[in-house]
Amino acid sequence: MRAYISYLKYILRHKWFVFWEACKLGIPWLGLIHDWHKFLPDEFFPYARYFYNPDGSKKQVRDKTGYYKPDDTILDNWYPWGYNTIYRIAERILKWVNVLTSQVKSSGD
Repeated sequence: MRAYISYLKYILRHKWFVFWEACKLGIPWLGLIHDWHKFLPDEFFPYARYFYNPDGSKKQVRDKTGYYKPDDTILDNWYPWGYNTIYRIAERILKWVNVLTSQVKSSGD
């Protein structure tokens, strides 16, 4: 249970920083819907088990590049057909801004 609570805290913190950066760029709606699929049970539970130990402590799962991919998720490609390319680009930019912001904040701790 602690793993799920820890992962929920992580997602909410991540979404807050993405929303904050999206507001700065004038696209708050994109920040709100960014990573909505992380809350779906088919993705939430496998990711929580992948990133956190049962006691809620973090696992070291990323390689040097920061890549990770739990192998028991079913949402490998959740973008529907005809998905707006500009939206994809904006979401990628927000992800990288959030990653860089998180790394700077955690290195300062």
